[in-house]
Amino acid sequence: AELPNTDAPGLFDEAKRIADQAHAEGKYVLIHHWSLMYELIWQFRGMQELLIDYYEYPEEVHALHRAVLDTEMKLLKRAFEEVKPDGYMISDDLGTQTALMMSPAMFREFIKPYYVELWGLCREHDVDSWLHTCGNISEIIGDLIECGLSVLHPLQKGTMDWDAVAAQWKGKIAFLVGMDVQDTLINGTPEDVRREVRLIRDTFDTPRGGLL
Repeated sequence: AELPNTDAPGLFDEAKRIADQAHAEGKYVLIHHWSLMYELIWQFRGMQELLIDYYEYPEEVHALHRAVLDTEMKLLKRAFEEVKPDGYMISDDLGTQTALMMSPAMFREFIKPYYVELWGLCREHDVDSWLHTCGNISEIIGDLIECGLSVLHPLQKGTMDWDAVAAQWKGKIAFLVGMDVQDTLINGTPEDVRREVRLIRDTFDTPRGGLL
């Protein structure tokens, strides 16, 4: 299969128009590319097949990751030049309700090195790196910070111990904490929602900020 043409004309014309207006109004500009180093790869291979590939075809997995990352980096460099964003967000749902979808060792071998490169490019251009990842990803929050992540979302309630996460990582990364979409927003009363908003504030904010 052919990789996308990263030099195609007009890719970012509309984004540039919107960003220019937003910057003129003093707003923060966030660009995003949904699905990347895990989600996009399993969409190519199938989730079950990819998790087996980690063991049986590691070189081929790395080759596929490299092709995806090189393409993304070319697009990003162009976006940084044309759109001049303040932040860049990707999605990679890495967790289940109880744990990572792969072992931490597999994450560190097959995904972490590519995050390091990707978010390193963001740091070089003074662009904040954002990650959306559902599920319990407690075991790798430290790895994500090492990779250069700026903002983590959503810290899914019911999958992780909010108090433990805040105690260990508050002040080291910004948290965009999501409301509980599996219970509170479905079954809760307006007061339950207010109570959860206050809980998020009290749990994750610091005197210097850090909660979005």
